Amino acid sequence: ALSIDLIMPESEFVPFKKDINMQRKIMGKYFYPFFSETIKKYSKKLPTLKPIADELILDMKKFLIEIHWLDS
Repeated sequence: ALSIDLIMPESEFVPFKKDINMQRKIMGKYFYPFFSETIKKYSKKLPTLKPIADELILDMKKFLIEIHWLDS
């Protein structure tokens, strides 16, 4: 199981507490860079991850665009 704590400024999130679409965009803005950097770090520690790391990051970006967490 993988778990993460995503930290973002409350001041950026609170104005949109009733706008779920905007909340997704804000979370995506913080999640995607965090995910990308984490995968790059782990690919140095886990040799089996290294060959697929770039593809995994790209797949995650496509998924986040699909679910409206990121703009294209």
